[in-house]
Amino acid sequence: MFLGILLAGCASGGGGGGPFGDGGTPGLVCAPVPRGSVLSYGAQEFNNASKSTATVSGVDLASAHRLRLLAAWVVPITGYSLYGVRSGYPPAPDLPAGVLWSRRQAADGAHVAHSAGHDVINLVLDVMPGRVRD
Repeated sequence: MFLGILLAGCASGGGGGGPFGDGGTPGLVCAPVPRGSVLSYGAQEFNNASKSTATVSGVDLASAHRLRLLAAWVVPITGYSLYGVRSGYPPAPDLPAGVLWSRRQAADGAHVAHSAGHDVINLVLDVMPGRVRD
């Protein structure tokens, strides 16, 4: 079974883009997921352009069909590699040094400090395909 995820970005609500940007760039990722298994999708990044701490008001899947969001995390990244797309629940073994999994927060209600330099926040979603009907 292959799982396709279409994301529309990581934007805050409200006009002008807010502290998390302008809505991001839509993208599509297809990854093999055995039936009943979980995929950790960590290929989306954002930063906090404001000078103060911002709060993530919520995370959800847009137009999700046969896909359940099990958990969503914001993970600070200080290197040049994101969490990535991996099978199973996080944390995956052998994460790059700049993926600060120990400093993760549940995405809903997460407090995100100003992003300095090239540092970003990685949105990591745990998703599971739902039952496919003929």
